[in-house]
Amino acid sequence: MSNSSLVNYMKISPNKNSPKKYPITKITLHHVAGNLSVETLGNVFASASRQASSNYGIDGKGRVGM
Repeated sequence: MSNSSLVNYMKISPNKNSPKKYPITKITLHHVAGNLSVETLGNVFASASRQASSNYGIDGKGRVGM
């Protein structure tokens, strides 16, 4: 998966897998039950203790974060 030119904000999670061991075979959409900015959403996934990462997020203003 490549970086999108639609991204307004970027924060890379320490939990990312790079390089990937296997090719991407599916995409799963998730809903975040909160009105978070892309910066706040990036901070949520920036915690190593969360043990999760996300490729992209969209906030209520339509801004895209990676």
